[in-house]
Order: sequence, then C-alpha cells, then structure tokens
Amino acid sequence: MGRLVLEQLRPNRNVEHSIDRVRSSSRRFGQDGGDDGRFGQSRLTAQRTPCYRYRCPARRSTYLNAHSPGLLLVNESTLTKGLSFYRRDDAMARVAVFVDAGYLIARGAEALTGSPARRGVILDEPRVISELIKFAETKASCDILRVYWYDAAGTLPSAEHIRLAELDDVKLRLGTLNSVGQQKGVDSLIIADMIELSRNRAGESFVLVGGDEDLRVGVQVAQTFGIRVHFLGVEINDSKAQSPLLAREVDTNSRWTTAELSAFLKIRPAPAPFVVSTVEAGTGIPPAAPIGTAAAARPPDGVEITEILERAAHELYETLTDADLDDIRIVLRASQSIPQPYDGRLLARSGAAIGRPLEVSEKRETRRLFRRLVEQGPGKP
Repeated sequence: MGRLVLEQLRPNRNVEHSIDRVRSSSRRFGQDGGDDGRFGQSRLTAQRTPCYRYRCPARRSTYLNAHSPGLLLVNESTLTKGLSFYRRDDAMARVAVFVDAGYLIARGAEALTGSPARRGVILDEPRVISELIKFAETKASCDILRVYWYDAAGTLPSAEHIRLAELDDVKLRLGTLNSVGQQKGVDSLIIADMIELSRNRAGESFVLVGGDEDLRVGVQVAQTFGIRVHFLGVEINDSKAQSPLLAREVDTNSRWTTAELSAFLKIRPAPAPFVVSTVEAGTGIPPAAPIGTAAAARPPDGVEITEILERAAHELYETLTDADLDDIRIVLRASQSIPQPYDGRLLARSGAAIGRPLEVSEKRETRRLFRRLVEQGPGKP
C-alpha cells in the first residue's frame, strides 16, 4: 500500500457542502442526530474542528477524506479510534526478497565466466544484500521487510552462509545437498515462506530471484492475497536459465546485466595444480609409491607418519589464498570442523603422501595438524 501520510484538510466549497448535508441529516433524524444522538452529533463536532485525511504518496490515493461515504470528516479527537486499522496497513507497506542462491550465483558465474560452476566466482555478501535491497525498495516504492536467502548445505554451513546470517535484514534458510551435490528442499522453503507471509499480510510486494518453474505455486498464492510479485533474474542467453511459465506468472520482469553482477561477483583465481609430492627437496623423504604396490602399504623407512602428514597439510596450506583461509577460520570458529571441500583435499593429499587410504587415527591427526596451521600459521609449534 505504501507509506501513509497524515494531512490536514483545507476548508473549501466541497467541505462546506458536506457540512450542510450533515446539518440537514441531523435535523431529519432528531436534534442530536438520531435516537442515540451519535449520527448527527459526531459529524457536527467534526465540522467545527481541524479535519484530517490519510494519503499514500506512492499511489496518490486518499483513504480518509471529506468525500468518503460514511467518513465525511474526521476530527482530531476521534482520529485515534481508527489508527489500529491504518497502522496495520502501514505495517504491510514492506517488500520481502526471496533469493534462490543456487540460481543467482550459478547463473551469475555463467554470465561472467561461461561456466555455471559456483566455485568459479567469489560472492561479496554485504554488497549483494545491499544491491537486492536497493532494487526491491525502488521497485516496490516501500521499505524492506527482510531478505530471505535460500541455499543448500551439507553437514555444516559454509563460511558464506555464516557471513550472510550475521548481516542485518537477512534471514538464512538452508536446504540439503544430495550425494551428487544437487540442492534439495530449497524450492519448498521459498514457497512456504511466500505463502505464510501472504497469509499474515506481512508485506505488499515480493521480489523473487529464482528460475525454477515450481516457484509458480508461491507466486500464484501470493497474488490471490493481493501481493505484487516482481521477478529479478540474470541476463544470459540460455532458455533453461529461466522458466518461461514463471516469467509469465509474475507481475514484472527485470534482469541484472553482467556489469551489475560484477558489483558483487568476482572471478575466482585459478587454484594451484594438485601435485602429488610428499616433501620438499632435501628432506630425505622419497615420493609416495603408487597405490596398490607393496611399497605403498607402508611409509618409507625411517620416516614417521606424522612427519608425512604434517608435510601434506603444509603443502595444502601453501596453495590456499587469504580468502580461503578466512573461510576456513570462520567455519572453525563456528563448528570446530574443517569445511568439506578443504577437508576432502587434505585427506586426498595425505593419503597420496602415505601411499594408502588413511586410517581413522591418521585422518584425525592430519586434520589436527592442518587446523594448527590455519589458526597459528606455519613455523609455530
């Protein structure tokens, strides 16, 4: 509905004409305006005191004025009696944003790099939320309710998720990842929130960032409650990136260009190649034997397994950027666990260094060594 503004009416001929009609009605229904005196007396009182109306600048419409049936004039003493209704409408003057992060980041990566792989880009979390809020408030001409950010996670939330959850005006919702890395349950979370906010009249407009056709259900239900739904997508030449049925269902369609995406998505530098090596030159530890050979079943003579694991952890540490290390530290502070992508790389390097699959105690040890490197830096006990 937009922001409501209280204005004082200026006397004019239309108002005077309304006052005359009130006087005639009061005489017709009795000296005090009816059997109980409320009809004529309340309006006669209104004509003698300053009169007010509510106006919505965004839609240029008046909700209380001198010409509304049954509400010819409202005086200051009786104005507060109807404030609860108008406060409810004012609370509705909010816009909520629903973001399918898998769609936004993957399609953004495709627009910038040509590949939909999310690992190819780095997300600037504060900047993307700022851009989403700016778009929503401009499109809907009202203030933000909050940004609902939907993504999938494995056993632990990522550093990106933790940073987003700590931002103002953001609500993080996490689905799950299946065995092949596909997100599950995200569309259901979006639809459920759209329907619940519509039923509770928590906003007047929604901005939807997502391309799945299943989201049509949430759009249709929201529209039956009078909610306007604006779609925000990514401008790429791929018909599969956006469901045409969803695009036809929403009220407005907008697209972010490559230049606009570049404000919060940066191309990630190529990672260092995975070189299977156990030690630096001069340590006396030979390269690992191929897995499956007799030599691979045991570490080199005179070399402790802990020393090999420590070297493998150090090699992985040297390949990480400052941003990677910041991500790992954030997750370590939240869960005391190494994020899954880095944990997998660590175990792979350690197993290749020893020449066989790691035992449970060896996995525990290599993780401990790697955590110490991340938290304290190399060269420290």
